[in-house]
Amino acid sequence: MSIARRSNLERRRARDLCRETFSKHIYQKLGIEVHPSDVRTNPKRKDPYSWRVLCGKEEFFSQIFSKNLSEHSIGTYRLLIDEVGKTFEAVINTNASDCLSALTPLSTPESSFTALIDHLKLNNDDLAFQLHQATAELDMESKRRQLAEEDNQRLKDRQRWLEEQLQESQNLVLHFQGIVSSLFAVADTALPALEEIRQRACVTE
Repeated sequence: MSIARRSNLERRRARDLCRETFSKHIYQKLGIEVHPSDVRTNPKRKDPYSWRVLCGKEEFFSQIFSKNLSEHSIGTYRLLIDEVGKTFEAVINTNASDCLSALTPLSTPESSFTALIDHLKLNNDDLAFQLHQATAELDMESKRRQLAEEDNQRLKDRQRWLEEQLQESQNLVLHFQGIVSSLFAVADTALPALEEIRQRACVTE
């Protein structure tokens, strides 16, 4: 098999897979059965579906949806298969014929991009509020710990000061005990001498 023929075969397989994927998406999203061979990237006015692209991606996908599905490359088919339902989705074509009135979309409003974006915004707001609360609580806890650390430091400083005062007091006690001991030693030496002098004085008289 030549390279060109093999390439054409791979392209046809990718195109068929893309059509089948689109057909399943349209049915799951809208409840509308569209045969894979009838799927279009640029639906006509009579088609019961159209495509809606996620905000910010319109310019990129407008170039793809402006062409027929059969005109794309293998890479584009793979891109469309990966992004359908994520970056773009099928929606009811309000410009279609009255036959649409008998169709009941299977998808709920919550499955639309708009509802999804709104849900994400609400979720982000909730997360932001929780983050604010957590930050405030953390700040309060940090302040409480700081105050507790300051109180502990003050208690440690007072304990150190009391220990120093006690040491000074003990040193003074020891100092005066030494003085008293010296005085008693002097007294013990002087009293016998004084007694002897007194006795001699009595004998002389």
